[in-house]
Amino acid sequence: MTWVETGLRGIDVSYWQVGGSYGMASGRDIDWPQVKAAGVQFVIIRIGDKDWYDPMMGRFVAGALRQDLAINTYHYLRFKLSPQRQAEVVLRGLEKARAEGLSAASRFWPDVEDPESYSGDRIAWLEEFLALMGEQPMGIYSGPGYWSSQMQKTTKFNQYPFWGAQYPFQDSQGHGRVPSLAELAAVNRYSVGGWGKDWSVWQYSSIGQIPGIQARVDLNVAKPGGVFAAPAPLDTLVPPEKNNPNLIAKARPGMTWRHVLNEDAWAFWVHASDGARLQAAQEGKGCKG
Repeated sequence: MTWVETGLRGIDVSYWQVGGSYGMASGRDIDWPQVKAAGVQFVIIRIGDKDWYDPMMGRFVAGALRQDLAINTYHYLRFKLSPQRQAEVVLRGLEKARAEGLSAASRFWPDVEDPESYSGDRIAWLEEFLALMGEQPMGIYSGPGYWSSQMQKTTKFNQYPFWGAQYPFQDSQGHGRVPSLAELAAVNRYSVGGWGKDWSVWQYSSIGQIPGIQARVDLNVAKPGGVFAAPAPLDTLVPPEKNNPNLIAKARPGMTWRHVLNEDAWAFWVHASDGARLQAAQEGKGCKG
């Protein structure tokens, strides 16, 4: 049995999934409890495209967090923006997502598939962009064909995990069917750049149908224990500023550190689930992180 058959099931979403449009949020939303009940374990949410933000990003982050889904983000890069401007836009978008509770440890995926003509050096542009992103955990999203033709099969970025798009059971017009993971496991993935066939996440269909989402959605499978792996669980954490056994925050798998202030302005650390707002007990009095 291959990792594809035992992998984590995920989707990636943008305003397209709820009928939104450029700069305008939809009145509809994704039914995240239904999505989780369908077996989805992670979601990669679009920050935006070029220099604008997806109007559904914040709502999607908040909804997915309430269901304890693992969350990553992506942004469609445009080479006609300077690397500096594109990084500025993305970093500001990540701040907006974190304001909704996204963990700082959540991975960001630059979407490298800009089809517009560009006379400059795409490889040098991407190198500069990634350097400007600082310590942000990142990966690379692209398709084998694009990486071969537009990125010259470069191996310069293989220190980052690769999220690849390859739809073996549908044509370029979106006609086809969604395969089972067992069928998918028999497919020979294309070799890409320095990653070869060692992909961390495989986007294998763009015509998925998931309960809770009215439109079609991209389907993904991720390596178990890979980019969506959770750290070892902790039982409890006592806030350091007040050595009080009543001040205890419960910890669960997948949590990351987050600094919060409680209602009485006592600063302490809690373990927050990918930004989810947990209840921390302060001598029997709840406070939100």
